[in-house]
Amino acid sequence: MRSTASLVRVVQGGLVLAGACDVARTVASAGWLGGLLSDAVGGAATTGATLVGWTLWMAVMLGLAVWSYRAVQNAQEVNEFLSVSPGGAAAAWLIPGWNLWKPYDTIDTVWSALANADPDADPNPPGALLTTFWVAWVASIVVAKLFGGGSEEVWVNAADVFAGVASALSAATGVWVLQRLTGFEAAAMART
Repeated sequence: MRSTASLVRVVQGGLVLAGACDVARTVASAGWLGGLLSDAVGGAATTGATLVGWTLWMAVMLGLAVWSYRAVQNAQEVNEFLSVSPGGAAAAWLIPGWNLWKPYDTIDTVWSALANADPDADPNPPGALLTTFWVAWVASIVVAKLFGGGSEEVWVNAADVFAGVASALSAATGVWVLQRLTGFEAAAMART
């Protein structure tokens, strides 16, 4: 079994930075800075935060793909009958459409295998934490792509704000999910 702890730290840092960029973009595009910024500076701040945030989210997705590959390999050492392969787990983050549900299934499977590897311990299902992370993750992607766009229309601004809040929530809960899974992995490694 190979620890994913150092990779998790990098992905967690990316999640925090990407979430912060989305919050900054939301604040700038919603005009909440009032008279502090001119329209040109506010527009540049929105564009800059969007580009940096998008780049960070792509890096986070690649990091999660690599992490999923390794996490499934580790979970297979605990439970050889997993319903997901390492390659499928990694590809799930990168294939549009499939990336809206399959990574959740992979994380749930890895969580179940690693958290419940000790037969003497109480069952430890993923529960609300993983569900909150995944709903916020998908909502931030879907709402931002379908309804966002920096228009002056009120419903578009509301969608941008919702996507920014969902992005920040997915970043925060994603850090927590990865932390819990790293702990389960370390415990499973100690038992083997």
